[in-house]
Amino acid sequence: MYRKRDKGQLTMDELYLPFGDGPGANNRWVKIAGIILWDFIEEGYARNFSEESGRPSIPSRVAFGALFIS
Repeated sequence: MYRKRDKGQLTMDELYLPFGDGPGANNRWVKIAGIILWDFIEEGYARNFSEESGRPSIPSRVAFGALFIS
């Protein structure tokens, strides 16, 4: 089963960490995340899952990110 991601999720720039700074705009992973076509990846990833049955899948961003950094 695949559930579409929430479009209201915070970006890295909007994230507030009370005990220190998160990754800034110059972080290489933040830059890469900004140029990846996440909607395109999600469309292809979602085609592999049923919308009604089965165990919920992990988000497409997590799955692709794990493959990308390995």
